[in-house]
Amino acid sequence: MLASCTEKEPDLSAVDRYNQGVAFLEAGDYKNAIIEFEAVLNADPNNFEAKKNLAGAYANDGNYDAARQTYLDARDMRPNDASIFSNLAYVYYMLGEQQYAWDNLANAFSNDPNYPLAHYVAAELYFDQDETQSALAEYETYLGYESNSRFSRDATARIQMILGDDYIMDDNDGDGESDDESLEEDSEAGNHEEVAEEESEDGNPDEALEEEEITEDELTGEESEGTEEEADSADDESEENADDEASEDESDEEDEEDEVAEPELPQLSGDELYQDRLSRGRRERAIGNYSRAIQYLLEAYGVHPDYAQVNYELGKAYYGGEQIEQAKIYFNRFLDFGTDPSLISEVEGILRDIERGPEESSSEEDETSSDDTPSDEEEDDDTPDEIRYF
Repeated sequence: MLASCTEKEPDLSAVDRYNQGVAFLEAGDYKNAIIEFEAVLNADPNNFEAKKNLAGAYANDGNYDAARQTYLDARDMRPNDASIFSNLAYVYYMLGEQQYAWDNLANAFSNDPNYPLAHYVAAELYFDQDETQSALAEYETYLGYESNSRFSRDATARIQMILGDDYIMDDNDGDGESDDESLEEDSEAGNHEEVAEEESEDGNPDEALEEEEITEDELTGEESEGTEEEADSADDESEENADDEASEDESDEEDEEDEVAEPELPQLSGDELYQDRLSRGRRERAIGNYSRAIQYLLEAYGVHPDYAQVNYELGKAYYGGEQIEQAKIYFNRFLDFGTDPSLISEVEGILRDIERGPEESSSEEDETSSDDTPSDEEEDDDTPDEIRYF
């Protein structure tokens, strides 16, 4: 172990506690989330993400005074962040201070006119002031952004309250036509069919005989000459069309991938850049997007190449993406700097599996008894470490 490098990394425990705080926050355990985020801020008072999430934990726990002060501190750290202004507006709304809520909404909209929470808070303020049409517009705008969120059910209930029976009718009409109109169309369709049948029965018998003769000719194959060539020609054309459509679909998919390939990243530097890219990389690795994870993690590595955590994450990302040689490099670097016994044991096991090769590793797994296999509950307990990173 290199003691000097280890001393350069005092924030590793803070990173772990931050991620644990996020896990508590997502699970609805706000009191434990508060404990974790406060611990992170004791170690690093300038950690913006921890500050913002601590404020959110206070708000969700109903401590709006603490949430307001913490959001104000976060606003001083990033004075142009629409999310902070939107959350401040919500907290002021919950405290009954509507003018401050409106002031913060104005700042939120000026920085990001499409931030969803700002529209929800505006709708609530309009609703309380009996400006129902303005509230309705803001609720509908909010639901256009978020239809399955914490406030979406409340927004839907408010819209139903404003529109009354009109909202219920719109909700049940499906394709925009009433049940009566659909029934009338079905009835008319049935009448047309009956008329067609009657015309067929009362029509010219010679025409019916001609139709029957054509059908018999087709069945006996008298017109089969020349049709085979036409069929082959049609098959060739259909194959060519299918190839053209497939190539068009592929090009469309590539265009779509290009459009969403690179999200807009915040312009950061130093420790803020390290924390941001490390968190993004861990999240992408957790969902199996290894190439994007490597991209983010290499940026974090450029800031602190001697930090154990980023070397561990890079090793895991390369290993998940089956770039084994690169994975070995970063796993070995992690072993030079790492101090967490469980992670060291994990990495050493992965490196042993790499040296043995897939065949030996799979044979050893087959020999392992079912008692050694972790239960579903144990696997679930490990899941937050893999997926709960922002």
